[in-house]
Amino acid sequence: MKYPTKAIIFDFDGVILESFEAKTLAFKKMYLPFGKNIALNVVKHHLNNSGISRFAKFKYYHKEFLNINLDQNKLNILSTEFSNLVLKEVIKSPFVEGIKDFILKYQNKYKFFISSGTPLNELKFILKKKKIIDFFTNFYGSPKTKKEHIEEILNKNFYKNKQVLFIGDANIDYLSAKEFSIKFILRKHKHNKKISDNFDGIKINNFINFETYLK
Repeated sequence: MKYPTKAIIFDFDGVILESFEAKTLAFKKMYLPFGKNIALNVVKHHLNNSGISRFAKFKYYHKEFLNINLDQNKLNILSTEFSNLVLKEVIKSPFVEGIKDFILKYQNKYKFFISSGTPLNELKFILKKKKIIDFFTNFYGSPKTKKEHIEEILNKNFYKNKQVLFIGDANIDYLSAKEFSIKFILRKHKHNKKISDNFDGIKINNFINFETYLK
């Protein structure tokens, strides 16, 4: 192979941890006070737009569903409220099947990175609590976008795009990888069925025997 994979970028929720549902429930709980229909619309959008930062979602939900323009102070308050709702549940979430074994086995063969829509400080805290932070060369969260994450990884490490693989579970993951012409694999689960049904590339359920996809 002329350009073997050197680096793997992982999305976090739904790829490293089975934490997607915890965040879905948090969004629903935050918007239920505005009515059941509002909460259902929020959940529907969230399910179809995972991987986007909570700040962007709060701005969109308040503007589109409540006709409210949020300033930065209110966004910060909402983000803190969301963290308080979700953090313990995310930390309690199990690892995606096979991912921890794969990371432990191949940490010296590949450089591992995380690209998440989670705020960076919160992401670091979760990684420390799950005792996996030392297995990653670097990790990226909001407020930077996934495109910015990939661009920084490529430029800082002098990778050719064909040497990098992105594993995600959301449309934004795929589109970000496509922007830089890097390889992409979709991790499918029960919460991203609409996305996985419309994706015609490589799809995985878990990371058992994942190395076969890297050959």
